Parts: sequence; C-alpha cells; structure tokens
Amino acid sequence: MGFEWAQKWPEVDPDSELVFVSVGCPVQKLFDHTFSRQSAFSDSFHAAVKHLEVDTEEWQGVPESDIQKKREVKFKDGSSKFVSGGFPVFEEQTLLSSKDSKVFVMKATVRTPTVPYGDNLSVDVTYCIAAYDENSSFLRLSFEINYVKPTVMRHFINSGVEGALRENFGKYKQILSNFEDVCDVTKAQRANFKKSEATNEPVPDFLDVVQDLMSPQQGTQAPGRSLFLLLVPIYFVVVGLVYGDAMWDLPDNLLEAGNTVMAVLVVQRVLLEYRHTIRRVVEALTRCVVRAQTKRRASQARQAEQEEERAHQIVRRESMRVVAEAQAVAGG
Repeated sequence: MGFEWAQKWPEVDPDSELVFVSVGCPVQKLFDHTFSRQSAFSDSFHAAVKHLEVDTEEWQGVPESDIQKKREVKFKDGSSKFVSGGFPVFEEQTLLSSKDSKVFVMKATVRTPTVPYGDNLSVDVTYCIAAYDENSSFLRLSFEINYVKPTVMRHFINSGVEGALRENFGKYKQILSNFEDVCDVTKAQRANFKKSEATNEPVPDFLDVVQDLMSPQQGTQAPGRSLFLLLVPIYFVVVGLVYGDAMWDLPDNLLEAGNTVMAVLVVQRVLLEYRHTIRRVVEALTRCVVRAQTKRRASQARQAEQEEERAHQIVRRESMRVVAEAQAVAGG
C-alpha cells in the first residue's frame, strides 16, 4: 500500500504529536487492539493509567455516511491522589475509516467537567492508523486543546494536560510493544510521509511497480510501468558498455536482468518482513560495540596508570640509589 494513506491523515503540529510508530501487525488487528470492547491490550492500558469503571458503548452509524461512526466512552480517572474514587471522564469517539478498511482516523474528544477549569476546555486526541502492507501498519497519535471559555490559567492548564497525555501515551506505546513489534518511525519514513502528504500523491514502491507490470489494468498504464520500461534499456546500455559484444547475447542478458530484479524483490521483501528483527539485531550489535569500546578504553586507562606507576617506581629507585651513593661517598 505504501504511503498513499498520508493524504487521508489530517495535518498536525509536530509539537502536538504523542506517538508515531510502525507496528508489526495488520491494520485491522491494530485497530482492534485499541478500540475493541474486549481487548487484552485495551484492558492493560486502562489498568496502567488507572481508568476505572470503563463503560464503552457500541458504535453507532452516522446518517448519510457509510464510513463514519460514533460512540461514547465513560470512565473514572483514578490517577489523582486528591480525588477519592476518581473523577468522571466523558469521551466521544468519532471514527472515519476508508471503504477498504485500510485507513482509520479516530478523534476522541475528552471532557472532565468536574475538575477545576474542566468545563473551560476539551481535549481532542486523534488516532491515525493506516496499513503499510498486509503485515504492518503505522500509528500516529496527536492532541489539541480546545477552550470554550477564556482563562488566565491557560498556560498552566496546557502544561498540565500535555504532561498527563505524554505520560499516559508513553505507557500506551510501552504496553503496545508487549503485544506487537513497535518501532519509532524513521527519518526516511517521515520524509516519505511528508512528501506524499504535500503532493497528495502516493510515493511509488518498487514492489508495487513490479506488481503493476505483472497485472496492469486493461486500457490503463500502471504508474511505475513507464519508469520500469525506462530502466530496462538503460540497463542494457550499461551492459553493452561493460561487456561490448555480449550486449547482443539477449537471452543470457534478459535472464541476468530477470535474476537481478528477482534478487532485488527478494531482498526488499525480506527487509520489509524482518525489519523489526533487523533493527533489534543492529541495536544489539551497537550495544556490544559500545561495551567493547568502553572496556577497551578502561583497559587502556589501566595500562596507562600501570605504566605511570612503573615510571614512578623507577624514579624512586634511582633516587634512592643516588642518595645511597652520596652517603657512601660522604662516609668514606
């Protein structure tokens, strides 16, 4: 699927981003983790952030919309040490999903009317979930504070709300990693996301290009077809420059080209499916290298200290010898 989902996600201020990760599971499974009424992950998250007496309604369809749904979630927040039994929280969840169920955008509007200044504002937490391929997804969470009444305490309220959100969704990310492979989105993925979001066009993926070539729609030309057809003659020109007359041995060169393409496909698929494992291996190797460097530096420091101590001992012995000789001369 690539990054074409980016155009369906709302734009957010980078400072309001709470979580942006890739998750090693299908998009529907990731959605069910968070929003299913009976989910081990959801139960673990509510327990971790001390949500008590959680009451989640069924999704209700929105008139004149086949992809939008709403529901109410009520619970008590037991995280405060000053409110016995917790204070009530009302959360209205509005879900917008793609017709193929590959992209979900869910806005949760949270209100806490009984806490001080709670009736002055509401907090929107936006969950953006999208499929990258059949076995992996992207998840981005962001927030926005909306005031319905002016208050001079706005700065302090913003700081407190943001701190609580980052603490809670830090736990969300940690708990999710107990169920699935979770990795922070890389700089390259962010660049692709921003490019796709800015141009409103999907970033072509090499696998998609080849797949389009294998099964192009009748009467249309696949997006990557022209690119691939451009690369093929360039490949043969390079072969001709390198191998000369071997350029005309078309069957062998075509076979070599096919093998090259298949090798690239296999490597990309392996990297795609095992990227989380590869990242963990790289991180483990990095830690080993750092530990080895630390041990080597410590060993070098000990050797330097030993050399310095030996030098001091030589100086002391030489000094004692000179003193002894001087005393002997004086006594004679």
